[in-house]
Amino acid sequence: MHKQVVVIGGGIGGLTAGALLAKHDYEVTVLEASREWGGCAGKFQRHLYTFPVGATLGMGFEHGGIHERIGTYLGLEIEKVSLEKIMKVHLPHRTLIYYQDRYQHISYLQKQFPHKAKNIRRFYENVFRIAKEIRKLMQSLPVLPPLTVGEWSGLVSSLNFGSVKLLPYFHQSFSYLLKKHSLLDEADFLHFADGQLIDSMQTTSENCSMLIGCLALDIYHEGAFYVKGGLYKVAEALQKSIKVNGGKTILGRKVVKIERDNDG
Repeated sequence: MHKQVVVIGGGIGGLTAGALLAKHDYEVTVLEASREWGGCAGKFQRHLYTFPVGATLGMGFEHGGIHERIGTYLGLEIEKVSLEKIMKVHLPHRTLIYYQDRYQHISYLQKQFPHKAKNIRRFYENVFRIAKEIRKLMQSLPVLPPLTVGEWSGLVSSLNFGSVKLLPYFHQSFSYLLKKHSLLDEADFLHFADGQLIDSMQTTSENCSMLIGCLALDIYHEGAFYVKGGLYKVAEALQKSIKVNGGKTILGRKVVKIERDNDG
């Protein structure tokens, strides 16, 4: 069977799909409208200088993380440095630090909000507990939404007893959890949490799914990395992998129409 695939978009997601398909002997063509690979984790150059743009933090490069697993599978060489202090968040009248270590992070925030110390500890314990259960579902990477018998089988086999505990939260927003721990009225803490959700999920606690929000606040603690040179180095490594495995990658090609004929 002739296996031919066109991937539209040369961001990290599109290049990852292209690299995995090319390794499995698909005839892959990746089309990207701009003149750079990486999408929101790309770069631009001016004379002798290169400027990384968009996303700056790399997640999923820790042992067992999704980028580490893909990188190992594809044989990619990506230089990275684990960050102890992930970022500084500047509020109008103070600056808060985001620490990678979970318990250092909680302890620091308790000192910043001493009148809410117990609330903050219980809040983060709740967040981390939920995120841990969600991460168990991600280990086998089930196809969502499942369509075939095999995909349904894969999803069911990835479920466990702990997954049932997540059911009451499926339709809750993240603000539910903040309210539960009496943190919804703590303006600076709410601003701090919303900043993380905007960074990861492009929305605030009011509209963010509670389950995905927990994962978003937990992911920095799993591992946050600086990729030497910038995250575009990941895109370049994936693009090179596609080429090595016989695929095509073309910049400056904007897809405006898709037509289906008898052959595909």
